[in-house]
Amino acid sequence: MIFRCKDTACGCVTEEEQAPVCCPVCGGGMELAGEETLTGPQWTTLGIFWLEREEKDPERALYCFRQAAALGDPTGISDLGWCMETGTGAKADPRQAVWLYEQAAELGDIPALCNLGFCLQHGIGAAADPERAVECYLVAAERTYPRAQLLLARCYQEGIGVERDEAEALKWLKAAAFQGDPAGQTALGRRYEFGDGVEEDPRNAARWYALAAEQGYPDAQCCLGVCYEYGTGVEENKEKAAVLYRQAAEGGDARAMVNLGWCCESGAGTAADRQEAFRWYLAAAQAGNARGQCCAGWCYEMGFGTRKDQEKALVWYLAAAQQGYPRAQCNLGLFLEQAQPEEAVAWYRSAAEQGYAPAQCCLGVCLRSGVGAERNEIEAADWFARAAEQGDLRAVRELGACYEMGLGVPADQEKALKLYREAAEQGEPGAQFNLGRCYESGDGVEQDEEQAVFWYRKAAEQGDLRALTCLGVCLELGRGAEENGEKAMECYRKAAEGGYPRAQCYVGINYYYGDGGVARDDEAAWSWFSKAKENGYQEACYWIGQCLWEGRGVPEDKKRAVACFHQAFQLGVTQAAFHLGVAYQKGWGVKRDSAEALRWYEIAGKDGSPSARHNLALMYLYGDGVERDPARAVRALRALARQGSAEAQYLLGTCCAQGDGVEQSWKQAVSWYRKAAKEGSTAAQCALGQCYAHGTGTVQSSKKAADCYRAAAEGGDPRGLYLLGLCHQNGEGVTQDDGRAVELYRQASEGGYSAAMCALGWMYENGRGVEKNPEQAVDWYRKSAQAGSLAGMCSLAWCYQRGQGVAQNYEEAARWYRRSADGGSLWGMNNLGELYRQGKGVPQNYQAAVRLYRKAARRDDDTALYNLGECYEKGQGVTADLKKALSCYRKAAKKGEGSALCALGRFYEGGIQVKADLDKALTYYRQAAEELDAEGMYRLARCYAEGRAAEPVRGEALRLCRAALESEDLMQQEDTALRDELEALVRRLEKE
Repeated sequence: MIFRCKDTACGCVTEEEQAPVCCPVCGGGMELAGEETLTGPQWTTLGIFWLEREEKDPERALYCFRQAAALGDPTGISDLGWCMETGTGAKADPRQAVWLYEQAAELGDIPALCNLGFCLQHGIGAAADPERAVECYLVAAERTYPRAQLLLARCYQEGIGVERDEAEALKWLKAAAFQGDPAGQTALGRRYEFGDGVEEDPRNAARWYALAAEQGYPDAQCCLGVCYEYGTGVEENKEKAAVLYRQAAEGGDARAMVNLGWCCESGAGTAADRQEAFRWYLAAAQAGNARGQCCAGWCYEMGFGTRKDQEKALVWYLAAAQQGYPRAQCNLGLFLEQAQPEEAVAWYRSAAEQGYAPAQCCLGVCLRSGVGAERNEIEAADWFARAAEQGDLRAVRELGACYEMGLGVPADQEKALKLYREAAEQGEPGAQFNLGRCYESGDGVEQDEEQAVFWYRKAAEQGDLRALTCLGVCLELGRGAEENGEKAMECYRKAAEGGYPRAQCYVGINYYYGDGGVARDDEAAWSWFSKAKENGYQEACYWIGQCLWEGRGVPEDKKRAVACFHQAFQLGVTQAAFHLGVAYQKGWGVKRDSAEALRWYEIAGKDGSPSARHNLALMYLYGDGVERDPARAVRALRALARQGSAEAQYLLGTCCAQGDGVEQSWKQAVSWYRKAAKEGSTAAQCALGQCYAHGTGTVQSSKKAADCYRAAAEGGDPRGLYLLGLCHQNGEGVTQDDGRAVELYRQASEGGYSAAMCALGWMYENGRGVEKNPEQAVDWYRKSAQAGSLAGMCSLAWCYQRGQGVAQNYEEAARWYRRSADGGSLWGMNNLGELYRQGKGVPQNYQAAVRLYRKAARRDDDTALYNLGECYEKGQGVTADLKKALSCYRKAAKKGEGSALCALGRFYEGGIQVKADLDKALTYYRQAAEELDAEGMYRLARCYAEGRAAEPVRGEALRLCRAALESEDLMQQEDTALRDELEALVRRLEKE
């Protein structure tokens, strides 16, 4: 139902379901009115009612304006034209709009005349005719119509349809402002704020903005808010600025919405509220404001005040970019750079050409690296320079990098350093990092590690992960700051948690070794190495290979480890070459291939790996997969030794001692052993100790030998512990102390040294330094044997043979003797031969015994020579041959073998293969007796008893017999016949 004010002067008309209580305009009474009773102006008023109410109805408004126009109301005709122009309530028809404006203007409607001018100026519904447009504006302006005055002012200012005239422009602008038109007041305020056609006057600008703002004009409220935010023409008051922005934003001003969003984001003048900031940015974006669209895109990209949504971010960036907003174009480029680099570069260029410094910098980076565009270092440097001139600190830093590396500009380290410093002193973290790097390396500036730490710390405080990591390295190594592994680890961890892969790898390394104040944690190390690899850090492949190689934090898998080392090497991690060399040399994870091992060691050696050069030298020294070339090995070892490699110095000493690849010289050997020993080589300390012990290459000194062994022992070397134990056992160079010897043997045994286990077994067997315990002796001999000691095997076999500390078992004895003999033990060969001769634990087999004796005899073993002589004498396993027997006995006797000396005495006494000579026989018997040979003592005693040595010497004969009966030799030989003869001689001598 239509209602109109009873006061015809009021003119209010509404359309509602129920009658209003009173007129909403004047407060008077309202009456029901039929459509047929409405005048043209009343129809116009009703049309405006339907456009301005909260629930708009454009179609009803259009109907009302048509009714008004039909009744000839000029305002109704003009408003109908506006509907046709804008497409309100019906499809837009600009030509019809122009016709209607003309009709209304002819009827004297000033707004219609102004609208007609606007259409003519912009070619809406008619051909563009700026001169005629100015005529329309002028007529309307002279009739004091503010909008026309503003449009006319712009035409004069910009020279549209009329000659440019700033004075006329300002005159008409003031005309609108002085009438109280808020748009005019706001426009005039801008003139004063920016000194546009008038002298700059911030206070006057703020006054005009305030006048318009008081009328609720949103644009003015926003402008006045800016004045209060920055203190332009008024005292700075961010709280008041925020209030004004809110008023303008709620009034629909999109620029104010963005400004209010920033206040909510930063907490300037109002409480910080991310969600509220996003709400206003989005409102501005939806209103078509490019800056608001860009901010909304950023919120969606970063998840600021809303959930992350990359698709929505892209939509808003694109919307703002298409409006030409440079920041959005740059952000869009960043968004697209990886997936669509060419499109990204196009957007960067668009923003860069508008003078947007960050985009100029991004474009420069792409051109320098050839991403999304053909590589052009010269153009890149030019864009960096343009952005740097605007004060863009990143661009200043990037331009510095160009000068440092000579990219697009002549290399100039001094300029690079100047640019880095310029940006660094203004707080640019990347430049601070680069400046720190220059100070650390002394590149373009005198090296100063303290300054490096200073700048790394500055950059790290701003969250630069590279700088944080480099700061950690300085702290770890004590470069430019006090060494502090724990603080270094804190830096690495912070950078690692920020996603920096190099730091992730370093955290892994600390867990791998248990450094930096953390306990060794293989699982944590593996986890961090894996993260670093996933993030593209090449060295992490190497460390993952290390974990797989050693089974650290993951099951051992040398095949996968080798694959990782191959990958790491291909990515430029050259230290992987050494491990590949080891893999191919040992056949670990790959098929054994000495040629490949050699190739990888050579690659690693050329890269400076001492370990690779060392292994390469060993391959040539021992002929491992290559033709043996000790001279070449010695050359390589000398090079490493000169670099301070203790291991190489030790090996050189060994080569000199053996004359392997170099002229034999114990003196040179001792010299190299001394150098290696000073470097802490425990192997060299042991070798030097033995040189002192035997007086080879130096003056004999048991004390110095013991000192060397002690140094090795203090270094935890099991062999050093063992040798020092021997010194204490025998009282050589130290006080004789069996208890101390046992203690040292035990420590060496715990270190896995098999010879010490065997020595400890002997101490238990003989009750030296411990209570005698044959069972314990057997236990230690067994441990020694199982650890690979040939002496331990023979000692264990001997216990089985004698039934000492274990049940007698010749089969077990034979098994252990055989294992030791197979390992090259002369003791094992001789004793196994004896078992074959006796048929104990093995079938009797003289030939097998002879083979074993011959094998040992070829190594000039005195016992084997004697045993072989005995076989020739008795015809066991060979044809009896006394001449050969004599030859074997002579060879063994020259080495002091007691049984051989005794055998020679027999041959001279009996004239066997030699002329009988009792004096020579007695001489050999005496020498045999001195060697504690039981038969030698018996035969000498018999000669004394029978008076064949000048006069009978009954007392000496009796002493010799008793000594023979108590001798270890008789016990070991198990010769019952000799024992019987000795006992019979003793009884005879005791009776006499």
